[in-house]
Amino acid sequence: SKGEGETDRFNLIGAPLTNVLQDTEIEFTGTFTSFRGGIDIFLDSRNTLTLSGSFTRGSFDSFNNIDITNDTLSGETVVASGLNQRLSNSERMFRNMGGSVLFKHLFPKKGREWTADVNLNEVRTEGIGGFTNIFPGFTSVEEQENDGGSRFFTIQTDYVEPIGKTGKMEVGVRAALRDYDSQNASYLFDRDSGDRFRVPNFADEYEFQDAVYAGY
Repeated sequence: SKGEGETDRFNLIGAPLTNVLQDTEIEFTGTFTSFRGGIDIFLDSRNTLTLSGSFTRGSFDSFNNIDITNDTLSGETVVASGLNQRLSNSERMFRNMGGSVLFKHLFPKKGREWTADVNLNEVRTEGIGGFTNIFPGFTSVEEQENDGGSRFFTIQTDYVEPIGKTGKMEVGVRAALRDYDSQNASYLFDRDSGDRFRVPNFADEYEFQDAVYAGY
């Protein structure tokens, strides 16, 4: 996809009056693929095993070009209009994988059943973005990298007992475990050597885990 934008800002207060004009061009490309499947295995008339899985992957690239024209002041006089340019491009990728196993047992008594299932889902993301700011006589180049993801695991079992003609009792246990991590880093490029160095004050790196156990 492609896009264009224009923003004109005219200041109506102050002396002298100044303007900021901005033109934007955007280009975006991406792909997205997903697969999903499952199978039911009837072990016998009362026992069923279900297997399922999924895989999803996406990749997205974007490019932005922003031209900014600013009125330049010298004292109380507009002397020139300066042109600044900001170029940005980014690449993003993610993938999601999941799988589950479900077992179901039907008892001879109608409505009585036992089920157990295990589920696992994992997501990973990666990305890099570059930013170039061009000013009259000066250019700065920045870069950002990020990586992260999560893993979610659940296991659960339930037992259902019918009571009378309309009632039922259900008991079960469940465990849900999750891991999450994220890393983001920012870099600047030296104007003379072109070497990249990390900016430690503009970064974050963290992870956490949680576990929830339930009985009901």
